[in-house]
Amino acid sequence: MGTWYKRLFYRLWRLLPYRVQDLLIYLAAPKVTLGVAAVIRDGHGCLLLLHHTYRRPAWGLPGGLARRGEPPQEALARELREELGAAARIGSLLQADYSVRRRHLTLYYHATVAGHLHHSCETDAHRYAGPEELPDLLGASLPPWLLSGHR
Repeated sequence: MGTWYKRLFYRLWRLLPYRVQDLLIYLAAPKVTLGVAAVIRDGHGCLLLLHHTYRRPAWGLPGGLARRGEPPQEALARELREELGAAARIGSLLQADYSVRRRHLTLYYHATVAGHLHHSCETDAHRYAGPEELPDLLGASLPPWLLSGHR
């Protein structure tokens, strides 16, 4: 199973300082963008959707792109502050979806928001939608697992 050059590589690899190993992994690893999205439900199980001023389709889950080096939960809290003007509590990770075509990973978290929701230049409306409304509002951007039950 192991070839002589693999064994040699791993023996040499362990001699490298950790910082050099980290740099080589960073340079050789495939790059992806990281998105974060919030799954926020009301007391009736309806899902909070935002009407984004720049997306197609316009309706979508709150969230956005993480900045370089920004932890995903911090990125989502920042995005919710920016899009809704509200403090958020980020809960557990619900789902991770990867788009091969776009080389993009989206992490979906359960979240709650406190206070009155305000809009920014990124959003101009919000609403809570029931499961039967999601296909029409989200179209192809509807993650299939959102319809598979209340998470």
